[in-house]
Amino acid sequence: MKGEGASNQKAAALILNGNFIPDKIEGEYVLCADGGYNLIRRAGIRCDAVIGDMDSVSGAVTGVEAIPYNMNKDQTDGHLGIMRLCGTGFTRINIYGALGGRADQVAGNINLLPIAYYLGADAVIYDEDTEIYFTDAYLEIPCEKGDLISVLPYSERVLFKESGGLIYPLAGLSISRLTSQGISNVAVSETVSVSVKKGAAFVYRIKS
Repeated sequence: MKGEGASNQKAAALILNGNFIPDKIEGEYVLCADGGYNLIRRAGIRCDAVIGDMDSVSGAVTGVEAIPYNMNKDQTDGHLGIMRLCGTGFTRINIYGALGGRADQVAGNINLLPIAYYLGADAVIYDEDTEIYFTDAYLEIPCEKGDLISVLPYSERVLFKESGGLIYPLAGLSISRLTSQGISNVAVSETVSVSVKKGAAFVYRIKS
């Protein structure tokens, strides 16, 4: 992660048009990407603004800022949301509603993590039983013993310097995108750490 810790970062929430949102979301500013507005409105959670081409919003956007875009655009609404939040100084983006939809859109939503990262913000996807992170340096995440931890290369190959809290250590391990070697590791402590020497990786936490 780029920041020193979530508590020291300026955090926002980005709501996408998925299938799940928790009762409580974390972020001092809440931005909905198009149909994410439906999700948060049904949950009765505060929203500050809605961004996108508004083709998936049910009914009118009322009581919040609308940031409309033409449908003929080159980015998804979620990508627009990431760019806006990074451009306005947020260094931590908590993403909700990213999973459970169309397969191509879910893949695009997961790819928002490196987009945010290389724009200067740590982003994390939160779903009902899944958290997804991205790093090309050092990452530390809270866990429970028995959680499944999977690492998937983002670069063609990722070389790990060290790790902590895993039943199968990653130190010195080089994983190619053409293998499934990083799937289904297991947390053996309440904190898991991953240090990348070369390349970049997605880190999945599947709650036990």
